[in-house]
Amino acid sequence: MFKPFSTVGLAFAIVFISSCGAPSASAPTTAPAPTQAAAAATSSPIVVKDSRGTVALDAVPSRVVACSEEALDFLITLGVQPIGMCSDRVAGATSGSVFDRPYFFPKDALGTPVFVGGAESPSLEQIAQLKPDLIISGVWAEEANKRMAQIAPLFIVDTATPDYWRGPLLELGKVFGREAQAQQFIDEYDASAKRLAAELAPVTACAPNVLFIYSYAATDGTMLLGPRWTGSKPFELFGFKVLAPEGYDLSSGALPVSPEIVSEVQADIVFVLRIKTPDGEIPHYPIDDLVASLKDTRVIYQGVDSTRGSTAPYTDRFALEEIGGLLKEDGAATATATP
Repeated sequence: MFKPFSTVGLAFAIVFISSCGAPSASAPTTAPAPTQAAAAATSSPIVVKDSRGTVALDAVPSRVVACSEEALDFLITLGVQPIGMCSDRVAGATSGSVFDRPYFFPKDALGTPVFVGGAESPSLEQIAQLKPDLIISGVWAEEANKRMAQIAPLFIVDTATPDYWRGPLLELGKVFGREAQAQQFIDEYDASAKRLAAELAPVTACAPNVLFIYSYAATDGTMLLGPRWTGSKPFELFGFKVLAPEGYDLSSGALPVSPEIVSEVQADIVFVLRIKTPDGEIPHYPIDDLVASLKDTRVIYQGVDSTRGSTAPYTDRFALEEIGGLLKEDGAATATATP
């Protein structure tokens, strides 16, 4: 299943071909790091709702396996360190060993989980050896979920829903006895989004229409990301309109397209997402020549960390801060070289 990267990468190369004024307010405040305190044990049964229905637990779990970056994101947000993790986005990790590869999530928040394979094809034997009392996975790993449910209670997250990641975060807050922390995160996220929307109002007023392109290969590697792409939600909170060109079926959120689409759609801003090279650079692809020829369009090249998941609480808070800082600090008059 294609899971496009979330809204903002760690590095940007920006081209502003046409501009409008940017606000001068201060950058958003970074939220405090997640606490490392373990959840207290309880003798009362815990019953919560996930994307399938209800999940029943005998007590607060202390041995949790997270089977995707998105699942892991919820634990990071709540300050819970997993004993095991799965990932389809990392290279060079040794299955059955402590994970020690470069990663999007901070090391002190991640802890020392054992790597147990890919998110959609984890090692059931290694997961069972960890003796988890909870496994968190995603709806996209349907076959793996059926097998993991035989090992331990399984909580399945789905962020492509009307309530976004809020519902799963609140339910997992109940699981770990951290309801207040989950609600505080949501309140702070909403407050940041509201503040940034006000600060960025001059930008959205003159450049409201955004076209998202995921450019993942030099040839035959262009993906159109539409309003149902979960990574578009923070931009909508800022007041931008994510374009869904007529004639393109974006019901799944993403669609392979020809690079020529960038010249066919009237957009005020074009975001071109691209995986960075190992040395942190954004490679040059033929589509760059097309976007360079656009008139009255603001183009942003977004360098993407390949180990970063799609939408989830911690990742999206990072996105809010990054995109807000980008538009405020660089402003509409900034210009740098194309990749």
